[in-house]
Amino acid sequence: MKLSSVREKLGALWVGPSDLPRPIMLERRLLLGRWVGISVFAVALGLHPLGANTMAAAYGVLALAFIYSLALLRLIKRRHSGVLVGFVPTLVDGLLCALMLPLVGGFDSPYYAVLYAVVVSAGMRLGFARGLLLAAAIAAVDLLWRIGGGSGADAAFTVRSGVLFMTVLLSSYLHEEALKSETALAERLHHSEVLNSALEHQALYDLLTDLPNRTMLHLRIEEAITARRSEHTSVALLVIDLDRFKEVNDTFGHQYGDLLLQQIGPRFSDALEPGDTVARLGGDEFAVLLPAADAVRAEQVARKLLRTIDRSFSIADNWVDVGGSIGIALSPEHGADSDVLLRRADVAMYVAKQSGSGFAIYLPEQDQHSPDRLALIGELRRAIQNDELTLVYQPKVDLETRQCVGVEALVRWQHPQRGVIPPDRFIPLAEQTGLIKNVSRWVLNAALRQCREWRADGIEIPIAVNLSMRDLHDSDLPEIVVGLLKRWGVPPSQLMVEITENGLMADPARALHSIAALRLMGIRIAIDDFGTGYSSLAYLKRLPVDELKIDRSFVRELASDEHDLAIVRAAISLGHDLGLRIVAEGIEDAETWDRLRRLGCDVAQGYFIGRPMPASALVASLDRSKGVLAA
Repeated sequence: MKLSSVREKLGALWVGPSDLPRPIMLERRLLLGRWVGISVFAVALGLHPLGANTMAAAYGVLALAFIYSLALLRLIKRRHSGVLVGFVPTLVDGLLCALMLPLVGGFDSPYYAVLYAVVVSAGMRLGFARGLLLAAAIAAVDLLWRIGGGSGADAAFTVRSGVLFMTVLLSSYLHEEALKSETALAERLHHSEVLNSALEHQALYDLLTDLPNRTMLHLRIEEAITARRSEHTSVALLVIDLDRFKEVNDTFGHQYGDLLLQQIGPRFSDALEPGDTVARLGGDEFAVLLPAADAVRAEQVARKLLRTIDRSFSIADNWVDVGGSIGIALSPEHGADSDVLLRRADVAMYVAKQSGSGFAIYLPEQDQHSPDRLALIGELRRAIQNDELTLVYQPKVDLETRQCVGVEALVRWQHPQRGVIPPDRFIPLAEQTGLIKNVSRWVLNAALRQCREWRADGIEIPIAVNLSMRDLHDSDLPEIVVGLLKRWGVPPSQLMVEITENGLMADPARALHSIAALRLMGIRIAIDDFGTGYSSLAYLKRLPVDELKIDRSFVRELASDEHDLAIVRAAISLGHDLGLRIVAEGIEDAETWDRLRRLGCDVAQGYFIGRPMPASALVASLDRSKGVLAA
């Protein structure tokens, strides 16, 4: 900013940036403020001829200084409020000096130039000691002048000068004290800013890992949702819970657990893109925010994160292995604010942990607090009562003779408003709520009723039904099954119960009790989805089992995957050594059929043989006299 009078340029004023380091910025603003105050009066004095011997000229200087001060105040305080710390005291000094100028008089005096120079110097904030020496010098000059017989006018001028300088001296002293107070205040403000900054960081970041905490994560989720709303894209939130972390704490101590947690953030960050956020929610729970991601990318990131967790951690010369479970929720699909999104990602994480799948995307029916889930529970309860459930049957065929040796009964739900609801949607819901017992009893009753009808028509087809872990833990199960067999007049040998490997091993002792009771009645037992669980072979030998069903995940790629081929070959050999019949699920082509037959597999089941179908359609596809699958 140029400073100039009507006749000449006086100089320039620079107002600097406010983004300097705080201590440097504070010092420069104080200095800048003092120079602003001095420059105001330099401009005001420059607009008046110094030789004007009138009181009006002096007061005009004062008025102009005041006007310039107000203008500069309005200009500065908008963006550089710190300048006022140095500007205001200097403004006060200048006003006092200008107020005393009329007392000097004699603008045409030869001493005026010296006097003006001293006034300006004093206005530039003389120290207290210098001001005291200056006042003493003025008093001495005045005394020597009067002793020497100086003229009255000059003596009066000297006296008035002394009064002026004493005023300037007092002003300088007051200014010095005020500046000390203001500097102390500024320092306190600076320390307060530093403290506030530290407190703010502590409030938004985790103390142990220095990752954003739950509060900061909420803020970033809201920002991401707002930013993506106009772009019609999704925001993905992943909640990660470490497996076996408690074991690390219990084995090595909490300090080792803390070291492990500190390594999680850097590993996750390496697997993410710029703009993604890693946060610690507390304990061994973390979160990852993907501000622009659909379900496909969220699943890709989840797999990458699981791979990073699966790598061993080096902690104080020890190698530690942990795992993880990840829940995924998307906005706006699963929630429009951070609280809902975080809670639903947490629900999905627990589903992944319980199923052992590694990660899971949120589904309303798995959420115990979802309105849709609660509605579906009530509708499922009514469906059982109102016979909205139906059974379809998938044939099991001997690989050598192609003869139908049994069927598996599978439940379906024909909802009056929602249409067909697939079993993978309502069966997990039934298992979580305990309704699975009602579903299983309905299935058992309907299957045995159908078996009696077939027997009445001369068709002897054993029926297999699936029972859940909750069913096996029900002490009333054997009694219920016996009652239904008697009700429909079906021999126990016509009923097979299929139990998943994981369901069997969830509580082996209780499962063994129920299985033994059923087997004692003459009901046959099959282990379903064999190879996907973690059953002990030694324990498997003790179970009264008749059949092993190899999971479809190993059968589907049998013709092209050597690893699957080795697993299937080993399962067939193991089952035969234990005296069990082997069933392969998921056969979809002739090549797989032929390879299984050559491997010695006993029974096949899959779309290549027949899809699940109503009872009437199944009968139509069989030869009534021989029970052979129709070509």
